[in-house]
Amino acid sequence: MNSNCDKDDQGRHAAISCWPIFMWRTIDYLRLREDLNHRGFDGCIGSIDAEPIIHYWQQAGWIEFSPDGMQIRITSQGREQFETWKEEDRLWGTGDTNEMPMAKRLVAGEPARNLLHPNGFFEEYPFSVRLGNHIQPIPSPFECSGHKANGVHKSCQFSKPN
Repeated sequence: MNSNCDKDDQGRHAAISCWPIFMWRTIDYLRLREDLNHRGFDGCIGSIDAEPIIHYWQQAGWIEFSPDGMQIRITSQGREQFETWKEEDRLWGTGDTNEMPMAKRLVAGEPARNLLHPNGFFEEYPFSVRLGNHIQPIPSPFECSGHKANGVHKSCQFSKPN
């Protein structure tokens, strides 16, 4: 066994890849050992050999041997552990990285949430964006039917462009 190997991680990975094959039935010990070897758990280059993995599972109470030692089955503890690992993987797959909540971020296909329409400011500048502590008016996507040369004013009537 390579001293750089993490027995817990490799035992977990081996279980997730092999246990579905015999989750609710037994498997021959030699077949399981061969399957683990084919999956790369052969003691070469950074991996644990199949024998210590099987022993690790047995010590954890996740598998048990038949009285003749030739058949292996997963215990209820093993099935619970397997479900725990699958749930951990599912949660990891959701991408939760403790980032800023989506309500505070721009979302594709939705209006930008950093566009402001504060009371009092909306009438004069219906479209604006916050830049730090400064509110910057931006051009309207609508045409102004009462527009004067000096810009947007309170009496403007907005309509969608044709």
